[in-house]
Order: sequence, then C-alpha cells, then structure tokens
Amino acid sequence: MDVEWAVSGAIAGLPAGAVARGVVHRLAVPAGEPDRGCPVCGGRVGWTGRCCGRALGPRLEWFTAAVVALLAARFAGRPELAAFAFLGVLGVVLALVDVAVERLPDRLTLPAYPVVVALLGMTGDWAALGRAVLGGVALGGVYLVLAVLRPGGVGMGDVKLAGVLGLALGWLGWPELVLGGALAFVLLAGVGVVLLAARRITTRDALAFGPFMLVGALVAVTV
Repeated sequence: MDVEWAVSGAIAGLPAGAVARGVVHRLAVPAGEPDRGCPVCGGRVGWTGRCCGRALGPRLEWFTAAVVALLAARFAGRPELAAFAFLGVLGVVLALVDVAVERLPDRLTLPAYPVVVALLGMTGDWAALGRAVLGGVALGGVYLVLAVLRPGGVGMGDVKLAGVLGLALGWLGWPELVLGGALAFVLLAGVGVVLLAARRITTRDALAFGPFMLVGALVAVTV
C-alpha cells in the first residue's frame, strides 16, 4: 500500500464526505417523494449538507475518507484514480440511500455513466476503455435478465448500478468483473444467513442489494 497516496486520498475524502452527507439527507426518501429539506426551517439543503447552522445527514466524512484512501493507495497516482475515487464517493451515497429507503436514485446512477467513461477516457488507454464498456454491458445485461426472470428480487436500480460497476470492473479485467459480480451474491447470502440465525429478519424480508454490489466491487478492485 502506498502510504503517501493513502493519506492524500483520506484528505481529499473528507470534504467529499461532507458533500455526500448532504446528498444522502436529501435523497433518502421513498420514490416519488420530494427531496428532504431542513428539519428546522423546511428549506432546501445545499450541497454542503448544512442548514440553520448545523450539518445534516449521517456523518460520512471519515467513512468516505477511508474509502477514497483505500482506492488512492490501490491506484497510487495512476490516471484512472479519478474515476475510481468518484465511484467510491458515489458508492457511499448510494449504499446509504439504498439501506434507508431501498432505492438507487436515477439522479445518481445515470449521470455516473458519462462521468466514468469520460474520466477513464482521459487516460488514453482505448483498449481498456473498450473492455470497460463491454464490461458495463455484460454486467448490466446479466442483472437485466435477473430482473426480468425474478421481478422484485432484482430491481431496475440494481440493473443501472450494475452497468456502472461493470465499467470499472471491466476496465481492470474480466477476472475482476466476474469476481466483483459474484461477490455481491456471496455477501448477500452470507449476511442473510447470519441475520436469519439471529432472528433479525425472516424469509419474507428483503435486503437492499445495492450495498452488497458496491462492497463486492470494492473488494474486487482492491484485492
């Protein structure tokens, strides 16, 4: 691990976490409902995540800093670091929104496609970029088939997230793509068994799948 890059990533992740907490506060609402405003004045919460003199939403600064530090140490100044750091911060937001209200907002997943492609394209590695696009199509396609075959088990938000993650995993290579995709289901099964054994959930309960997809991808990227 490159310690200097890890420290730099942590420093960069702190302000990113401050922005992330504001986004989570606004978007952690059921589908179709307006963004959550300030609980004090009812006004719109800005990108800083602050209103009425206080920060709103869950404290994400240190968690986001840890994710960005891990990715910065993994890529250590390589040109694709910007794309993976962006996905790391976005992943923190998506995971918490999905846990809170079981949805992955299109406002976050859809714009991520052009952003990630543009950031990866800036590296000039066209062979890897082509593989990334194929990876996004492949993983997104697998999830789309699952969504059609098992309605309610895999949602369209998961399908859109899978395409974004497929871009990043495909950039690294096909083994990483397969590993990241498979780990999501392994982690879901493992956590589900533990929660069932602890009687925290029943067989009728559903777990938000987005966090497992994101953690699986993060493990595949950093291993």
